[in-house]
Amino acid sequence: MENKVLKFKNYKKQLEKKDYYKVLSYNQLINEAHEALNKMGREDADNELLTDTRLLLLEFIARLDKISTSYSKSIYSLKGKIEDLLK
Repeated sequence: MENKVLKFKNYKKQLEKKDYYKVLSYNQLINEAHEALNKMGREDADNELLTDTRLLLLEFIARLDKISTSYSKSIYSLKGKIEDLLK
């Protein structure tokens, strides 16, 4: 039961983070990405950081898909690498 509660809390947190990234301006989204990269350089990438980065990349992909599919495809491959680290 406790495991289900933790999974639900993590899922809720991911939804909140995803919604947060959607309302950011493009510049703010870039700043979030820069901050995530700095964190990854300073410390071991834990699951929470990798999950946040994955959500951040998904938002970039969604926005870039509207502009250029070639840009979004390169970021999509990066997202795949992060998902591999989460496994």
